Amino acid sequence: MRVASSHNSASSHLLTCCVVCCGDLQGANVIYKRFIEPYLSKHEAVVDANINTIREEVKSVRKAVGLNKAPQPVATAAEPAPTAAQRSVPEPEKPVPEDAPAPSAPGMY
Repeated sequence: MRVASSHNSASSHLLTCCVVCCGDLQGANVIYKRFIEPYLSKHEAVVDANINTIREEVKSVRKAVGLNKAPQPVATAAEPAPTAAQRSVPEPEKPVPEDAPAPSAPGMY
C-alpha cells in the first residue's frame, strides 16, 4: 500500500509560487490571461451589477448612520487635531548625513 507523500505536494506548491513570482517567466500574466480574464469577461455584467448593488448598500448604510461626509481626523489627548492648513502642508524632508549607509529596498536582507 502506497501512502501519499506531502513532499510532492509541497514541492509542487513551491514550484507554482516560483513560476508565479518570477518576473522572467511571466507566470502571473499567464494565469491572468488564461483563467482570470476569460472568467471576468464572461461574467462582466454580473460583476458590474454586484459592484453597483454593494455601492448602493454602502451609501444607504452610511446615510442611515450619519456618515455622509468624509472622515475627519480624531484628536487624541496628547495631540490636538490638525487644522486644514496644517494638513495641506507637507512634512519637510530630513537631511541625510553624508556618512549614512545607503538605503536598502524593503524586504531585502
